[in-house]
Amino acid sequence: MKLIFSAALLCAAGGALFAQTPVVNALVNNYSYVAPGLPNYAIAQGAIFDIFGSNLAGGAMNAPAFPLQTTLNGVTVNVTVSGVTKTALLYYVSPSQIDAILPSGTPLGTGQITVTNNGSTSAPAPIIVAQSAFGILTLANTGLGPAAAFDAQYNYLGLSNAANPGDTIILWGTGAGPVADDNVQSATTAPMEVDIGGLAAKIAYQGRSGYAGLDQLNVVVPAGVSGCYVSVVVRSGNIVSNFSSISVANSGRVCSDTSTGLYGIFNSSQLRSLAGKTDFKIGGLGLFKEVISTPALTIGGVTSPATTETIDTGSASFEHVTLPANYDPYVSAGSANNVASVGSCSVFTSSTDASSPPPSPAPPAPTPAPAATTVALNAGPFMNVTGPSGQKQMPFKNGAYSAQLGGGAGPAASPVFIPATGGTFTFDNGAGGPDLGPFSVHFPLNPVVFTNTNALATVNRSQDMTVTWTGGDQDAFVDIGGASYNSIGGRLLTGSFNCTAPAPAGKFTVPAAVLLALPPTGSLSIGGITVPLSTFLSLANFSVKTDLTLPGLDLTLGYTMSIGLVSTTFQ
Repeated sequence: MKLIFSAALLCAAGGALFAQTPVVNALVNNYSYVAPGLPNYAIAQGAIFDIFGSNLAGGAMNAPAFPLQTTLNGVTVNVTVSGVTKTALLYYVSPSQIDAILPSGTPLGTGQITVTNNGSTSAPAPIIVAQSAFGILTLANTGLGPAAAFDAQYNYLGLSNAANPGDTIILWGTGAGPVADDNVQSATTAPMEVDIGGLAAKIAYQGRSGYAGLDQLNVVVPAGVSGCYVSVVVRSGNIVSNFSSISVANSGRVCSDTSTGLYGIFNSSQLRSLAGKTDFKIGGLGLFKEVISTPALTIGGVTSPATTETIDTGSASFEHVTLPANYDPYVSAGSANNVASVGSCSVFTSSTDASSPPPSPAPPAPTPAPAATTVALNAGPFMNVTGPSGQKQMPFKNGAYSAQLGGGAGPAASPVFIPATGGTFTFDNGAGGPDLGPFSVHFPLNPVVFTNTNALATVNRSQDMTVTWTGGDQDAFVDIGGASYNSIGGRLLTGSFNCTAPAPAGKFTVPAAVLLALPPTGSLSIGGITVPLSTFLSLANFSVKTDLTLPGLDLTLGYTMSIGLVSTTFQ
């Protein structure tokens, strides 16, 4: 346990006899970093939270010993809710940041917090107190990406040490609810649910670990989930934690995915087929079809008509890849929290308000491995793409091939190149280039089509949302995505999600836990005119062909994607 938590207490010392007036800019959960204003923002009774601002302390100082005290280096933090004032326990103070524990006895609701630095007290800042609002500790130490989860032997989970269904794993974080004594280890009883891969997981233990405010959740991985980036989220009523992921294998300890991997293209099984090589050459050929539907919109009394726009594009790239000996794609590919195994979802939220805090120092995790290095390969001056509608060329530029093949908007629009019904397409590089000789390969594209867009014009965030479609390749998967924006108090709030499902399924249900993390769709007032913020749902069919063979390359694939984009409102 000491390995997990000791680095959260930055070792420094200092003090001041006099202090300028402290200024509090923001408060966040020590592990989730969910920004104020977002719907899943709250500080739980008994949770570790961070205060960001200026003049918060005369110097940096770490709590010298346990039990924690309410004064450190002349600094105290008071929280008042419903007329009741509690004084926080302090882990660390510095001029720009304080790490503290919100007393478990703090009343629930909206209140105020003040920081007193050697007799000088800040203006009150708002705080929202909940019974439980969990923040998951992640490997990236930012609230994003894979969780810093342990197996039963206290080893980190990862690509080569995946959990199995039925295993009990340990999640770390803070915000599991109040306890009788914030300095003592004990279980909590606040209602909580842990979802793994969209399925409820049995909680064997929830509560404090060996350190004040630091919680551990011992949960059982449910049957029916697998993948290298299986989603994990903790829900307390309508408050959801940051979204994270773990690796799960049906058997053995090595996870596998069909939809994610190196650069979001190659999966772990394909990488292992390289037989441990750290130096290899790979290639990718891609076709993309995007259909964007926009409803009629009225702004300032002027109405724009509903539109549908199609854009067809192509791309190709070839690279010489060198991997460091300790390369770990689990950390590298998942650190941005933008990948999800089939059946799982990822969520990203942000705030653009200038006072939003930077990520606080967090407990240590395994040092991320160095990234792969790549060198572009030249396969010739042009890449030819031939399909049912004819042939187009993509020039070699900036180390890759790409071009808009058809579609567009307005007078510059060209005829659609990829038919709505799809077809078979051929890529060839003519006489070849200095790094790759001539080749010709072909593969199909079967576009996916939204079938329940009318039912999704308005989405209730507190309920599950089912998306249906037709089309898509039988061996492919679809990505269901969405984004919502709101403006509150000068702060622009953003929330987006991505879920992955098998294309043949024809439908997928996005859990309410995903939607509850998004801000409700709002508007922005500019010069007296109210402009609704654009929000959308997307459905993308992503098909990967791994049986392509090109001379001089160790691994080649073709990938096709069709995207349907529709406007919606998240309530």
